[in-house]
Amino acid sequence: MEKQIGEFNIAVFAEIFSLMGNILFEEIGLEDLKLTKMEMLELVIISSNEGLTMSELANQIGTSKVQISRSVSGLEKDGFVHRETNGLNRRNVNVYLDEAGRQLFVQKKQQVEERLNSKAAEMSQEDYNQLTDALSDAVRLLRKYNILKRP
Repeated sequence: MEKQIGEFNIAVFAEIFSLMGNILFEEIGLEDLKLTKMEMLELVIISSNEGLTMSELANQIGTSKVQISRSVSGLEKDGFVHRETNGLNRRNVNVYLDEAGRQLFVQKKQQVEERLNSKAAEMSQEDYNQLTDALSDAVRLLRKYNILKRP
C-alpha cells in the first residue's frame, strides 16, 4: 500500500515568506540608507556566510547571477561589501562585508531583535515555546529533505 502525501500549499510558503520579509524589513529605515530589500537581504546573507561565492548568494536568494552581480556592485560602490577572486578558481568570486556593511548589519539586526523580543514579551510562555518549536521543526524538516538548502 503506497503512502499518500498531501500537496504543499504554496500560499502557506508565500505567507511565511511575506511575514519573514516584514519582520526583517519593517521599520528599519531602508529608505534613509537608499537600500532595497534585496540589498538588505544580501547583507544579511553575506554577514552569516562571509566569503560565499556570487553563485551561492544567487542560489540562496533564488535569483540570477546577473541580478546579484548588479546589486552587489551597488553595495560595493556604497562601501558595504567587497569582492575577491578566489585564488584556487579564478571564476569564483567571493563576497565579504566591509566595516560599513558590518556596522549596518549589527545596527539593523539589533533593531529586528528588539522588535521580535517586544512581540515575544506579549506572548504566553506556552505560545512562545510552541512557536519556537514549530519554526525549528519546520527548518529541520525542510533541510532534511533538501527543500531548504543549508547555507
